[in-house]
Parts: sequence; structure tokens; C-alpha cells
Amino acid sequence: MKLAFISLLLLLSSSIFCQNLVPNGNFEKLRNLPVKPNPKNSYRYEPLSGYKPYLSNIDSWFAATNATPDLRIYDKSQYAKCKRTHPDCDKPKSGEISAGIITYQKNRTFPTFREYIEVKLKEKLEIGKTVNVEFWVIREREAKIVSNNIGCYLSEEKVTAEINDNLKLKPQLNFDTIANETEPKWIKIAGQIKIDKPYEYLLIGNFFSNEDTKIKKYKNYTGNAYIPPYAYYLVDDVRVWYADEKTPLESMSKTTNALLTKDTIIENALVEFEHDSAVIKSGSTNNLDSLLVKIVNSKAQFKIEIVGHTDNTGTTDYNLDLSSRRAKSVVEYMINKGIAPSSLTFKGLGETQSIADNNTAENRLRNRRVEIILTRLP
Repeated sequence: MKLAFISLLLLLSSSIFCQNLVPNGNFEKLRNLPVKPNPKNSYRYEPLSGYKPYLSNIDSWFAATNATPDLRIYDKSQYAKCKRTHPDCDKPKSGEISAGIITYQKNRTFPTFREYIEVKLKEKLEIGKTVNVEFWVIREREAKIVSNNIGCYLSEEKVTAEINDNLKLKPQLNFDTIANETEPKWIKIAGQIKIDKPYEYLLIGNFFSNEDTKIKKYKNYTGNAYIPPYAYYLVDDVRVWYADEKTPLESMSKTTNALLTKDTIIENALVEFEHDSAVIKSGSTNNLDSLLVKIVNSKAQFKIEIVGHTDNTGTTDYNLDLSSRRAKSVVEYMINKGIAPSSLTFKGLGETQSIADNNTAENRLRNRRVEIILTRLP
């Protein structure tokens, strides 16, 4: 297979893309690493999942009430083990992490129990404009009940309530159909909201009482019999963007319609990172943005792999981890610019595939790179 090496020379502004106003909308960015598992883990096939990782490790998101959501961290080997015995194993819609919330539970301790995820938007929403809101949900495999009323609420102030029951707020967007009544599949909840106040916070959950919430027993339950009945959903890929901003497909300039027609390797995306960090430097993505223009403008479909590399400064294990985190940052950047998460994968190779010796500062700079490999699909 012949591979073409493309030099990215276009310097287009990233402003041509619609901006996701939700920080860490795919839940992939973590803090306070490493993640410490719960003392008692309820998720047999996810040793790192639970409420404590949500409180301690998820970046940007927090709980709105005393009822704490879960951080659900996918484990590839355990997922394969689950699939050998269960048809409905849990997996994020994209990436390796999602959030988990209870949308209905009723028992002696809590006559009404709800969980909410909350995030501060990147900026206050502009009054008079309309925003698109989108997020995805799927029934969690241990949930014996399915419910409706999964919605979102925009707030001017941070919502903090010392309660475990439903927040008495009227969501601007609500899914009033029972989700996953017969089979578990990712459902997109989406709509438009006209902004009448300078909203700055977004909450997701069930804002309705038990009496106003429709529930049903899930017919094809294969979980543990001892699990109490509740409705529980995974949440992933949360997006908010202005409706008057063009989507990536609409905003591509016709003058950059150079189609990518071969399997292509981009040797170096020329993205720069903060020192000893996976944080992309502001203003260093012009070449990457130019590539995104070409990808979206192309009529072809691509599988895109992001590969991180380092020089030999530091330990081998540290460099492997750093290169993986940097590759992941580029993936997150591309998703926020409108590239489909399902088309993206990433890995880090550390110092194992240098393109020059590490004897000079110039050569070490060449080795510290992010490589983008595009494979054209049939």
C-alpha cells in the first residue's frame, strides 16, 4: 500500500468550527491521577468505576445534590469477559469514560432518589441567541427499571442542594419517552433552547417527581437478582453550541476542497504542548485545523489514529504515559471540532519510534511529535 506524506501549509483559523461550550463533554479528561477504586465496588466488570472517582477524578463536572453520580471507566479486558456471559455489557459511546446517573429510585430510606451531573460552561450564554443541546444516554445493564424524563436544565448560578430527591426545576429540554424500554442502545437527546438569561451552568438528570415519571420493568434483565430496582443510565458526549454557528460540514471553505484520496500519513501535526504536560498550547493548532478542513471537505470516510511520540528524556514508562496523554488530548480536540468520535483512536509509543537521534535539542524536538494516520475506508 502506497502512503502519501502530506505537508500541512494552510493556516486557517479554528473559528470556522462550531465550539462545544461544554468542557470535557466526553468525560475523558481526568485529574488527581491515578484513579483509586471504591472500597466496595458495585460494578463487577469495571474495577475503577464508582462515585468516588466522580467526586475526585473527573475534570470540570460535579454533583448538584447529595446524591452522587458515578464515573464509569471502561475496562477492555473485563468487557470481553462480560460479553462471554451477558448480551448487554456497558461501554461508553465514545472513548473510555462516561457518567452514570439514577433517574428513578424509590425505597424506605429515600421515597424519591435522583442523581444529577453538573458542569460550568466555557462562557455565559448570550441572551437572544439559540443553542443546540445534545447528549446521549443508554440503560445501564444492572438497572431493573427504565424511565422517561431525562433532561437538561440551564442555570445562571451553580446549583447546590442538600437533598437526595428530585430538584424542583423545570428543564428546558426533556426526553419524555421511556428510554431503552426493550433493548439497550445509545439514544441521542437533542433540541434547541432560546436563551433568555445569561446561563452558565448545565445540569442533566430527571427533574420530575415519582408521580410524574413513567417507569417500566426492563423485560430482558440479565443482572444480579439482589440489585434493588432503579432506573440508571450512562451519559456521554454532551455538547452545547450556538445554532447560528455553522456545523463543521457547513463551514468548510470551498477553496480548501483538496480531497484526500489515498491512505495518508501525516508525519507531524505540529501541535505544541505545555512543558511536561498534555495540555495543547494555545495558538499551536493551525496545521491541525487545516487537516480537519481537508478531512471534512473530503467525500471519503476515514479511520483516524493519533499516535504520540516523545524523545528519550525521562523514564521509559513516563514517556509512554505522556505520549498517550498527548495523543488523547489531540483526539479530544478533534472531537470538539466536530470529528466523529467513532472514527478516532489513539495510542502512545513513547520514545520507541524516534525519527532522529536524541543527541541534539533540534533532534529531540523532531522526536516529540504527534503523528496522525488516516486510513481511507471503502
